[in-house]
Amino acid sequence: MKRFIVFIIIFIHFSTLFPQTVLMWPTNASHILTSTFGEYRPGHFHSGIDIKTWGREGYPVYAVSSGYIARIAISPHGYGKVLYLKLDNGMTAVFAHLSRFCDRILPFVEEKQERQKRYSIFVNFHRNLIRVSKKDVIGYTGSTGIGYPHLHFELRDSLNLPVNPLFSLNSYISDLEPPQISSVAVIPLCSSARIYGDILPKIYKAEKAGKSLYTISEPIIARGAIGFSIKAFDYSEISQNKYSVFSYKLSVDGKNVFSAKYDTIPFQMTRFIDLDRNFYLRKNHYGLYNNLYVSYGKKLPFYKISNPGAGIILCGDGQKSDYNFYSIILKSGKHFFKIRAEDFSGNFSEVSGKIIVQNNNKTADYSLAADSSKTGNTNPEINMTLSHCIFNANLRFRLISSDVFENVPILTVMVNTWDFRYVRLIKKSPSEYFGIIPLDDIKDSYLYCTASAVFNDKVHTVSDSLGLFFVSRDKGGSVVSEDGVCSVSFSPGSFYTLCAASVEPADQAPYGFFIGKKYRINPYDEPLAKRALIRFSVPWMYSEDRKSAIYRLDGREKIFISRRFKKGSLSGYVSNLGTFAVLRDTIAPKIIKIVPADRSIIRRPIPAVYVKFVEDLSGIKGENSYKIYIDERRCIAEYDPENNRAKAVIRRYLKHGWHKLRIKITDRAGNASEVKRSFYITGRKNRIKK
Repeated sequence: MKRFIVFIIIFIHFSTLFPQTVLMWPTNASHILTSTFGEYRPGHFHSGIDIKTWGREGYPVYAVSSGYIARIAISPHGYGKVLYLKLDNGMTAVFAHLSRFCDRILPFVEEKQERQKRYSIFVNFHRNLIRVSKKDVIGYTGSTGIGYPHLHFELRDSLNLPVNPLFSLNSYISDLEPPQISSVAVIPLCSSARIYGDILPKIYKAEKAGKSLYTISEPIIARGAIGFSIKAFDYSEISQNKYSVFSYKLSVDGKNVFSAKYDTIPFQMTRFIDLDRNFYLRKNHYGLYNNLYVSYGKKLPFYKISNPGAGIILCGDGQKSDYNFYSIILKSGKHFFKIRAEDFSGNFSEVSGKIIVQNNNKTADYSLAADSSKTGNTNPEINMTLSHCIFNANLRFRLISSDVFENVPILTVMVNTWDFRYVRLIKKSPSEYFGIIPLDDIKDSYLYCTASAVFNDKVHTVSDSLGLFFVSRDKGGSVVSEDGVCSVSFSPGSFYTLCAASVEPADQAPYGFFIGKKYRINPYDEPLAKRALIRFSVPWMYSEDRKSAIYRLDGREKIFISRRFKKGSLSGYVSNLGTFAVLRDTIAPKIIKIVPADRSIIRRPIPAVYVKFVEDLSGIKGENSYKIYIDERRCIAEYDPENNRAKAVIRRYLKHGWHKLRIKITDRAGNASEVKRSFYITGRKNRIKK
């Protein structure tokens, strides 16, 4: 009897998860998708589909089935104006980025905004208050929140779990094209793993062998625990957009070792996007790759193989590894793999290749891949660069020169000023060598590294230095820069595995916003399971200075982190590591356009009133940062952060005659710009809009 009850519960859940009833297409704008379910978004999965609206707004949005309006929310960020429709079958349909709601909803929106004197609100409705039938217009497409004009549509089951809307809407989609496979990456997954003798992931280009067939011509020479990642996309014959692939299968020697199908992604799992999409490859600008293995033991719900080590391949019997579970163990010799990528309509492509498993004592010879036709040094001005990175509990040095090396260079490392050692260098190309030191050999150490090479009978040298400190997964830890200015603290469980961290100062920025140096906090290409706390010691003259704050430096972009000041330091939490600095924002936002213009004569009793401005550093936060007053009465202001525009929401006819307009924009640092204008309304009496 208990088994029967459990079966009924499971059947009811999955019958709501994948409903048999076909829903109505939510808009007449188009039947073309711009994004699909499960695509990458910074920090989370895309939990719905995006429907093309041709860069325009105002297309009607329909109730996809009968039900009731359960909730609406309005915000300048995220979903913008969003509507939640509870369907009679127990599911919830979500419509986001709307330009406006239907007339039955508007009175509730206006009443709550006026009562709270805020633009951002949310309203919950009783189930019997606003009933709708299938095909009823409930709103109109727009671009509120984040993104260009489009309709974001979600479908959630009775437990509020997002499910792929194409289970109910795929019949409206035309898709006859198979996914395209760009490349395959092979990832070393433990400290002893090697791909072609190296510890770093290696990318192999997929060569087309047919409409839906691809091959990897170069053999994958591997040792230790490895995993596959794939760069692929889907598309439609009627659209130029690239979509995420619906499902993947990986087989080795005919055995299915990994399978993923993006059918449902619980909200509590959405932050694990950086485990499903290869974090290292993305942070190092190789693009988006789907991992075809269970990363850090975190089995996600859309992985369809129960093995906790799904997709992890151990190359070589008797190998040591950090992993306790595997899908398959490969003996020395030749093996074959195949990856199948399939879209929701059943179109598929396959890429195949071979794996050569090395013997334990065999090291790959990189000189085989080097250009042997170029010998001898021809450039009298030699430039050498020595750099380092951390991957899989190994420290890797990279030495490159502007011309070919005549002999094998020499790399020496001084550990904590007393332990002197040589690092064996391996040739990767005529002008590049690399060397590896296991982190276990240099725990909590300062390293001073020198590389030397002979060119034209002259010795050229280059140096590098760093401090490495282990961070325990169970205990956490702190790391401080050598000058004591910047530090980072990790709580227990911050990393998914044992990791070494460093804080390395960079050069002083060439312009006046910066206070002190930039600092690179490593490992920037390792995902964090929990946020880390960054602290900067600041000079006394900037203590409790509202204008100073911590920023993340990402190329030319400067992203505000925090201006929380306590006990002589600025601090803030970050979700990923990288380059940070303290900047001081002393420049007020610049107002570049105001409508109406000063002393305008306007014939409309409800004029368009908005302001455009530029704020380059600390940014705008909250509704108290943008204020619009008409006759010294503050208006509700609708803010568009992507276009830096704030618009007054005016719902009453203005009296004919002169009116005063005052606008004030304030950034996070407290810098403010204020402008006063006046305009004249002609030919109308005051009355309330019906």
